[in-house]
Amino acid sequence: FILVSSDLWSCNCQCPTLPSPPCLTLTNIASQRGRASPRSSMACINLNLNVDVNSCLSGLKATLRLGGPKSGIEKLEKEMTRLRSKRDDIKNQINEAEREGKIPTNEVSQWLREAEILEGKVADIEQDFQSMSEYSPVLLSFSCQFKLVALNLLQAATAFCYISIVHCSVFVRVASVANCFNLTGGTSSNRTDAFAANIQEDELENAATDQTQRAGDDVPIRESSNCCSIIQRAAKKLDEANELMSRAGALDPIATVGPLKPTVMLPISHRPPVGIESYVEDIVGYIDGGEGNIIGIYGMGGVGKTTVLKSIQHHYLLKHTIFDPVIWVVASKDCQLKRLQMDIAKSLGLKTLQESDDEQTCSDKLFSYLKNKKCLLFLDDIWEHLDLQLLGMAHSATERGQQQQKHPRKVVVLTTRSETVCAQMKAEKKIKVRCLDSEQAWQLFEQNSDGDVLSSDAGIKFIAEELAKECAGLPLALVTVARAMSGKRSWEAWKEALHRIRDKHEWTTICLPEDSLVMYKAFKLSYDSLENDSIRECLLCCALWPEDYEIDAFHQLIKCWIGCGIINEFNVINEAFAKGYSHLEALVAASLLEKCDSHYEVKMHDVIRDMALLMVSGLKGNKRKWIVKAGIGLSHLPRQEEWQEAERASFMRNKITSLQESGASTFPKLSMLILLGNGRLETIPPSLFASMPHLTYLDLSDCHITELPMEISSLTELQYLNLSSNPITRLPIEFGCLSKLEYLLLRDTNLKIVPNGTI
Repeated sequence: FILVSSDLWSCNCQCPTLPSPPCLTLTNIASQRGRASPRSSMACINLNLNVDVNSCLSGLKATLRLGGPKSGIEKLEKEMTRLRSKRDDIKNQINEAEREGKIPTNEVSQWLREAEILEGKVADIEQDFQSMSEYSPVLLSFSCQFKLVALNLLQAATAFCYISIVHCSVFVRVASVANCFNLTGGTSSNRTDAFAANIQEDELENAATDQTQRAGDDVPIRESSNCCSIIQRAAKKLDEANELMSRAGALDPIATVGPLKPTVMLPISHRPPVGIESYVEDIVGYIDGGEGNIIGIYGMGGVGKTTVLKSIQHHYLLKHTIFDPVIWVVASKDCQLKRLQMDIAKSLGLKTLQESDDEQTCSDKLFSYLKNKKCLLFLDDIWEHLDLQLLGMAHSATERGQQQQKHPRKVVVLTTRSETVCAQMKAEKKIKVRCLDSEQAWQLFEQNSDGDVLSSDAGIKFIAEELAKECAGLPLALVTVARAMSGKRSWEAWKEALHRIRDKHEWTTICLPEDSLVMYKAFKLSYDSLENDSIRECLLCCALWPEDYEIDAFHQLIKCWIGCGIINEFNVINEAFAKGYSHLEALVAASLLEKCDSHYEVKMHDVIRDMALLMVSGLKGNKRKWIVKAGIGLSHLPRQEEWQEAERASFMRNKITSLQESGASTFPKLSMLILLGNGRLETIPPSLFASMPHLTYLDLSDCHITELPMEISSLTELQYLNLSSNPITRLPIEFGCLSKLEYLLLRDTNLKIVPNGTI
């Protein structure tokens, strides 16, 4: 036990032997202060002490190394300044690496966490030192290092300790030190009384009252903030700072390429989607309840199936401990199984799958990776039955008992337009997403309109409500029409829009089902509302890419617009790209294009794409005639009679290995041919070019072409030629006959020889 002079506490026990459990017992006599003089007041504190002598001796070492507390704090702060500079340099390198799609290594992340923790602890030490400077000026005046050394030696020898109690902490420390060492002169009792006199009477009363209320409770003993403690803590943190600095030099690389953790991103002005809450709650409850493993969501195009699926995905990304991994892939019409397998592997960051692998090999590799994982697969927009086992998913819908317990649970949530597909996929729960009711439809229309316009004119609001009714509760149509009318402030403009969408004469010539007709009306209204013909042509060009394809705006889309002559008035190429980005923003604002997670890519909703293709190829009386068979797994071109009248043809992203010979002028109207992304295409037949006399745009990028035939000279109208990403080594001398060629792209080729006069 330890006896400490105090003006607050007195002992009413006989101080027997220390109790076995650690305890601290204080008896308050604030109420008896009138009967006890300050000098006779004593506190008996019963403690179980377990003091590590080596720990005490470390204080001696720290004192000899750092000197006084102020000196130690200064040395620590100097090292921390160096550490912060190094930390900032590493963060700058990480920021630069993230722009290249890289992520920090685990070692670097751990280093930054330790540096952050250390900085917080150093701040605590500095705060304690500042508090000690304010409340313990007596201790800070001890300039003689010998006295600190002696104090540490005494701590090691006698397990001396300090007890801190509320405002009396300073008093107890000074009194204790004064009683043990004659450091400031005078008798201990005089020094004790003098210091106690500086403590305000009301503060002592408050402290005593507080302890009275907590009588019988254990009083926590916090880490003391005396000189020796400050020096010891500063020395320890200085060693940690030095260790972190030494490790910093070995942090190489700072960042690496790796799979990004999925994140939930919401727009700044995000509002919950309208009318889907009940679907999401129903499906999440079904999944969490463990009732089944395959859930099918079906409904007409544009009704909000993908929106429902994304909301469920966001729910489980936020609760990532339930399923790991959570995978999202889009199937689309005419989707190939091999492409889905590669997309899943990409989502997982799995690098074992190769393009040369067959479907079964890919399936085995996926299953091997996923077999011990609780996996949730979101499969958007499927059009036919898919074998889930070939996607690496254990088909546990009918596997019960021992089999199911053996393997972690795997769940598939799919969307489709057909209830039949749900049945073919053996979905245990099928949910139909229906069109919105009138109240929900108006709510969604309002969210996507200019609120100030609707509220400023009752006539406009009435017409807006009628336009919303014409959309028949179809969410995509509602959003498309509302965005098309954004910025329209005159009653006449709204009246004209309503008249056009209700014009039966215009729509009776179009043989479409009722649901498709509603969407086509909305699309046509939005299309006609675009600012000019250039933007309209840009929109239609987007339909040349495969369904649900994420289009690279810089390397593909805007270059296509320039090559087609849609963007043609500019002095330097940068002006052309600036105008292209302006058109892109206009289409995104109209909800006719969607931005992808990458800011450099956009995509077209499959229903909007269907409407665009309908406009350029599927309606009677069209002036345009396009054929688009992109990303559907073609191994050869369609028969000539299927596209010999076409003006534009897109066969991109297929598996075409060869092109058939063609007679002269077989395709007399063809002005654009896109074959990009057919990686197995190695040769071009000489007669092909002679069959396309009016070709102005030719894209052969990302194929495997090694050379061009000399018959390319017959393309006298050619203005745009893209040969990028081909192992081509030379250009034929006949290349010089392409007198109208304006754009030649040769990025990532093996071109070494360019004959004189070729370009």
